[in-house]
Amino acid sequence: MGIVHIFVRATEEELTRAIADPTSFEGTSVRPPEEMADLDKALPDIQELLVAADIKVDLELGGEMIFPYGNDTDFVMVWSVDDVADTAEQLRDVPFDRLATFVDDPDLVDDPDELDYLKEYYEDLVGFFVAAAEARAGAFMITT
Repeated sequence: MGIVHIFVRATEEELTRAIADPTSFEGTSVRPPEEMADLDKALPDIQELLVAADIKVDLELGGEMIFPYGNDTDFVMVWSVDDVADTAEQLRDVPFDRLATFVDDPDLVDDPDELDYLKEYYEDLVGFFVAAAEARAGAFMITT
C-alpha cells in the first residue's frame, strides 16, 4: 500500500470557496476524467526524476495545504491558477525520454514495464497541467 496522488482541475471560485469553507470541497466525484490526473503511486519517482533533471517543479509539496481530507493521513493542496500555469510552462517541453536518462534505480532500468508505468503517468500529468493552464484553471491535489 502506498500514497496515491490525484490532481483535479478547479476554477478560481472553487479554490476560493474551498479555502474559505473546507466542507465545500467535493473531491473527485463530480469531475469528468479529462479534468483529473490520477498519478497512482508514481509521483515520488516522477519527482525524483524532475529533481535529477534540474526541473524546478515540486509536485509533492507544491501548492498550499488547506485541510485534511477523509482521515488523518489524507490531505488536499490548492494549486492556484498561477501555480498551474508555472508548472505547465516548466513541464510542457520536457519529454519523458529526457527524464528517463536520469533513472538510476536498477529495478526501473531493468524493467521496461516500470519505465512505461512512469512514462504513462508523467505524460498524463503534463497533459493535465497544460490543459488546465490553457483553461486558466487551478487545481486541487488530493493525497490519500
